[in-house]
Amino acid sequence: MINSDFITIEQSFPYAEPGSSVSLDSAIARPFRVLIEKGWDTGRVNHLFLSDVGHFSVVGSLCYTPSGRLIFFPGIIGRKTLWDSEKGDLRESGIVDHITLEPNSKSWHLTIFKDGKKDRTSQLPSRRVSEIEPGLNYWFGMSVESISVFEKQFQTYLFSFPVPSEESDKYIKILDQSKKDSKFHSMSLIQEGVGKEEFLHLDFLVDNRTNRDELPHNIAWVPSGPPALVGPLEKTDNFLIRAHPVEVPTFPGNIFVLVSKHVGKLTNQVIIGSGPGPVTPV
Repeated sequence: MINSDFITIEQSFPYAEPGSSVSLDSAIARPFRVLIEKGWDTGRVNHLFLSDVGHFSVVGSLCYTPSGRLIFFPGIIGRKTLWDSEKGDLRESGIVDHITLEPNSKSWHLTIFKDGKKDRTSQLPSRRVSEIEPGLNYWFGMSVESISVFEKQFQTYLFSFPVPSEESDKYIKILDQSKKDSKFHSMSLIQEGVGKEEFLHLDFLVDNRTNRDELPHNIAWVPSGPPALVGPLEKTDNFLIRAHPVEVPTFPGNIFVLVSKHVGKLTNQVIIGSGPGPVTPV
């Protein structure tokens, strides 16, 4: 029998829902679980939160690995996904675990748990990254019907993982490094909520420009109609949008998350897409 130690991780966030979470399926815990269960170093770990009318939610955790990958663990409740196949039909596939941007920043993919089993993972077909301008790339977009599709953000998180005794010092060192100089990012749009015929949209951009000027205008790539929306998007030049810069230690560029609100009704609670082109309903 292998001797085991327990490693405990505690994190606190002052502006959040009262209470605590111990769930290892939380987007806060999943980057650390990958290390403990598979021995993969997820690198620096940052957490992204969203607040709206006094509600605090976990959008996800963003990591930059030693191998040069950006990995996003979404905080979507349930994380059940349908994806659009090459034939154009929709297939039920599994539980979304994370979204990976490859080191060349040219493509990304979703990793899922098949049949809900953590030991049966599968990658959905890769999607191309879209270049907005040299050095500024569109990674992926995520539309949600309300902030309630995300996990609640609690003030305290406490996770305990069993590890082989002979590996505990190594894992503790990696975990300490993963949190060094890392920040949590609290995002918002406007304190007025999301109506029944409205939805929130988040665009994830990767900025490796030498001269990082302001972002170009009107770069939110929002679903324009079916299959993501019940009907055509009600277009307006006055939609609300806010750009949040996200710095990840050791990553040479910046990540921007654009949060905007639009008039329309989604066909699913969450839609994941890759800019202009097919979308993936969740």
